[in-house]
Amino acid sequence: MNFKDIPQKFRPIPFWSWNSKLEVEETVRQIHLMNACGMGGFFMHARGGLATEYMGEEWFDNVTASIETAKELGMKAWAYDENGWPSGFGDGKVNGRGVEYQQKYLRMESENTHKETAICKCGDNYFYYDINPFYVDVLDKKVIDVFINEVYDVYYKKYGNEIEGFFTDEPQISRNGIPWSFVFEEEYKARYNENILEKLEELFLEIGDYKKTRFNFWKMVTDLFSTAYMKNIYDWCNERGLKLTGHLAIEEDVFGQIRPNGAAMPHYEYFHIPGCDWLGRSMFDCLTARQVGSVGAQMDKEAVLVEIFALCGNNVSFSELKALYEWHMVRGINLMCQHLEAYSMKGIRKRDYPPSMYYQQPWWDDYKTFIDSMSGIGKLLSEGKEETSVLLIHPMSLAWSMYNDKDREAIDELEARLLKTIKTLEQKHIEFHLGDETLMERHAAIKDGAVVIGNFKYDKVILLSDEVLFDSTRDLLARFKENGGKLISAEEISENAVIDNPEITYAKRVLKDCVMHYFVNSTDKEQKASVKVSGRALDILSGELLPISENYTFEPFGSLIVIEDGASREKDEKTASDIIYPTGDFKISGKVENCLLLDKCDYYFDGELQEKNGYVLNVQ
Repeated sequence: MNFKDIPQKFRPIPFWSWNSKLEVEETVRQIHLMNACGMGGFFMHARGGLATEYMGEEWFDNVTASIETAKELGMKAWAYDENGWPSGFGDGKVNGRGVEYQQKYLRMESENTHKETAICKCGDNYFYYDINPFYVDVLDKKVIDVFINEVYDVYYKKYGNEIEGFFTDEPQISRNGIPWSFVFEEEYKARYNENILEKLEELFLEIGDYKKTRFNFWKMVTDLFSTAYMKNIYDWCNERGLKLTGHLAIEEDVFGQIRPNGAAMPHYEYFHIPGCDWLGRSMFDCLTARQVGSVGAQMDKEAVLVEIFALCGNNVSFSELKALYEWHMVRGINLMCQHLEAYSMKGIRKRDYPPSMYYQQPWWDDYKTFIDSMSGIGKLLSEGKEETSVLLIHPMSLAWSMYNDKDREAIDELEARLLKTIKTLEQKHIEFHLGDETLMERHAAIKDGAVVIGNFKYDKVILLSDEVLFDSTRDLLARFKENGGKLISAEEISENAVIDNPEITYAKRVLKDCVMHYFVNSTDKEQKASVKVSGRALDILSGELLPISENYTFEPFGSLIVIEDGASREKDEKTASDIIYPTGDFKISGKVENCLLLDKCDYYFDGELQEKNGYVLNVQ
């Protein structure tokens, strides 16, 4: 295998922030800069500071120039589907149609004081809806049809298949309470033959058959979001030979993802390239990468994307960027979307979720080395086949039955059990997938005594609780047991003896002519380990294969790729290193003008002091 040749499809697709006055000549210049640095394409993303009319004549002049230039260079031009985010409001044209199209939240009160938006009385309480006039009801298909007409249809009429597709960003059911939609009454009746107006108290209070009601409600909400927004846009793109990518809101924890998504995993099916988001430099135990990575594998998606590096700050180092991205790659990600490349950094624009990972940076000329290295790993992860027989069923249905929008302790305890199980599997170097019940309802079957989802057969199934499950899941697991299957715990699964250090996270990919063993130190401490697989180490900087000894020292957040291609191991030979240690004396060769950083300041609005010696980001 050629480890040096990295096709464009494996290379990053950064957010290109169109945040100033757009000029065709400057637009073309910047695309050439991206190409020279090793980017595979770009997302044309309207953001704060844009001084050209969004989707106006000059806007499309620049889109046209971008598409033509990308085609000349072999890059992919992608549209971003909104003027800002979250996607769905169509630059105000959708929510501007009135209350029926706007986002709504369900509220409960003891006295009937909101008569204009009253819904009903249920038990001892009155219910009404609040309106968010700035966003849309993503649960009503006719609303999203308008969004498609205002944005997607316009691009397609102008460019057809000349663009690669669209990025949709953080569409969300609600961020401010239990959602309400005018479609709920009819939909709930059709699904459950019950009147939802008689059940509203049970969404807030532990009365009646509240667990069943909450489960029914959130399953309905999740399905509606999938149908009205995700599948609606996905099908539109499919019919026209375009691709959909993007990510959801708040994917990292169980409680947090219910309100904006219902559940995150069911919607990833309706991305050609499913994605997730990661803000800041921190790395902590969470569900984000495992959820989207599992669906990407099960649904045989061409890639799994992460929008990454936002809020790392302009002083982030290459080693930190590498650590962040590899932490995701070993857990199922294989395509990078850098947040972001700022068309301009003039004025407040430099404060937009920095860093701007672009030509403004002093390290820009060295950036290609990082891009090539990470893209090479992504290529191997994309082309290789996963091998896993372990399915961990996600307990989202149980979390739905607990959810009341404010008390999260029980759900957090459930999540802690889930994360502990994931951690146990990781420390045993067991590859596994999460199983989402909605996706299992759509796609899972029993074959040869195993649970089958897509190309994967799972003969080891971990179930944290059977208290609340889909009927389809109960039936599937009953047939699994009838065919000799057994539900087990993570503790019962034998350790995979590829390496002897539990702090090293592991992934394996089977390629056409070799096997890739990918080891990542998921800690900020040096880790010593004995690597038990044969092969040679891939130097990600050169693409060369080098001898490797059995004993290996991982730098903090360091990694090792062993290529098993039949070559015999050579004992105690020098091997590739993650970090280059410079030696000798150094001096600053030149100064950069106008680089004084203001960390603190006194700031005033209309002459009135707001804060004395305050942190500058407080001003924004």
